[in-house]
Amino acid sequence: MAALAPTIGEFVERVTAPLRARVLELEKGGGIRYEGVWQAARSYSRGAWVTFDGGVFHCNADSTREKPGTGPAWTLAIKSGVR
Repeated sequence: MAALAPTIGEFVERVTAPLRARVLELEKGGGIRYEGVWQAARSYSRGAWVTFDGGVFHCNADSTREKPGTGPAWTLAIKSGVR
């Protein structure tokens, strides 16, 4: 069993490396970055959170001026409570 430990350790290190890198990237942001109500005149970057049309959206793009809900730059995180 002791002979397998280094091999298992190397395997675990290799398969978890991408996950550890992603966690480090997410932790760089310093938490949620709420930037208020979406404004057409502003440019938003990955990780920004805005409110628009009663919902809360997360920015997925490196940089965008796209309106939330109209393309892949934004993901709806919280839907409006309007019925």
